[in-house]
Amino acid sequence: MKYVIGLTGNIGSGKSTVLGMLEQLGARAVDADELVHEVMRKGSPVWRAIVDTFGEGVLTRQGDIDRKKLGSFVFDDHEALGRLEEIVHPAVDERFREILDASEDSVIAVEAVKITQSSLFTEIDSLWLVTCPPEERLRRLLSSRDVNAEDIEDRLRAQMAQERQAQIADVVIDNGASLEHTWEQVKAEWDKIWEQVRPPRAVKVRRASRSDLDSIAQIINEGSMGRVKMGRDAVLQRLFEWGYFVASTSKVMGVVGWQASNFVACLKDFYVYPLVQRRRMGGPLLHRVEEEAKALSCEVALLLVDRRSTWRATKFYREMGYERVRPQELIKAWREVAEEHRSADEMIFLKELREKRVMTPI
Repeated sequence: MKYVIGLTGNIGSGKSTVLGMLEQLGARAVDADELVHEVMRKGSPVWRAIVDTFGEGVLTRQGDIDRKKLGSFVFDDHEALGRLEEIVHPAVDERFREILDASEDSVIAVEAVKITQSSLFTEIDSLWLVTCPPEERLRRLLSSRDVNAEDIEDRLRAQMAQERQAQIADVVIDNGASLEHTWEQVKAEWDKIWEQVRPPRAVKVRRASRSDLDSIAQIINEGSMGRVKMGRDAVLQRLFEWGYFVASTSKVMGVVGWQASNFVACLKDFYVYPLVQRRRMGGPLLHRVEEEAKALSCEVALLLVDRRSTWRATKFYREMGYERVRPQELIKAWREVAEEHRSADEMIFLKELREKRVMTPI
């Protein structure tokens, strides 16, 4: 999954500062102005179209486009500006899409003043507006650029008011105070996005230990929808009687207990919590037990589950290769194992682990 942040704001607001912060946090940073330089390079189709439209007077002695000269042609001429944007914007948009398609980064942030007026607007997932008081923007621009105050004020007046931009923005970053204040806002928004896009941590399945007692109890109590009440002592007793595996990423979210007897693997206390993690946690758990059972020459796995299991749970068991059976449908040796461990309110789901019987059970 790729998440695209569109970063905009008026001149002097500090878009580049916020873009740099996003890059530090792990985003792929793209400056649309750099893409403009790229598509306008000497000899490119965009270069040729600009020269044909505005004449060679916009070129430097070396034949490159002089953006200051070009800007003077279009600044007060809306028709000329429109023609220039019709030439440049499609090429920039196409180049950005090439970068987007090729990128392996989870988050891409693109800085562009007029992103809401280009086709790139349809590519972004979130529009961020960087704001700053006009007087502070003017101060920054005068201190960092070789321009006079009158020219800067004209450019500021020509841009859309921050208040209007804020009406369509998903996130507004106030960059009018300290860098620390800006960083805190950017980091807070980044954390929200990263929760959506971060690569899922690998599920680890391991044997349960005493340190897992509280986690196992919680998973069984919550995963059973409160139908089973189990504390630390009860879990500890189960660990003495059954082999238990737990599945986790940063915390334990799945558990299953099992025993092998007479070439039958009997699975019990199979629970996952939160329930939405059933497939992600439950699949590796069942696979691990099945591999252990096969190593012990078990022919079948019998999964004992509550009769009140939801249809989603039943569907999951079938997806994992387990089919519901009645006790009388099992051969004698398998039935005896099931009846030894099954309670009256449990169903039996069976999965054959071997095509051929190993030997006649005793």
